Amino acid sequence: MPNTQPHQAFTGTVSNMDVLVVDDQALSREVLSEALRPLGCRIHSAAGGVEALAELKLRHYPLMFIDLMMPGMAGYELVRAIRRMEQEKHLHPATIIAYSGTLYAENGQLVELEQQRLSEHGFNDGIAKPLNLTTLQTIIDNHFPNGAPITPTNPSTVPSPNMLA
Repeated sequence: MPNTQPHQAFTGTVSNMDVLVVDDQALSREVLSEALRPLGCRIHSAAGGVEALAELKLRHYPLMFIDLMMPGMAGYELVRAIRRMEQEKHLHPATIIAYSGTLYAENGQLVELEQQRLSEHGFNDGIAKPLNLTTLQTIIDNHFPNGAPITPTNPSTVPSPNMLA
């Protein structure tokens, strides 16, 4: 039986961090943004790869969530461009999380083959749609382990994950 209890000490250091959410679906961007908002990060969004690259010319984003299947420039292509830009400009590599309905997960956790495929393409991790808040917290905890305790103040304000099925 999966653990339905929220994390007691959510320690992700995303407070005051610029976070970029890239998805061609407005509803998906909004659901993820609403889940991240109580964590205190500054959320920016882009409706596709070209728009995301333009945002990256304006500021560095230590954390990004990128949809895999977008018209024009898919998530895999966008991540290759971001990693190339980081190398060319000698930037600290961002933590890039795939956020997609095409990822295969069991009990909210990506299966090993999915993790490996994402890693080979330059992603640090992935989260499957529909969004699972516990999985989101776990991913942020894993990548940003040294922050202040943060818990959502009103989980009912997050749109229903079923809207993204």
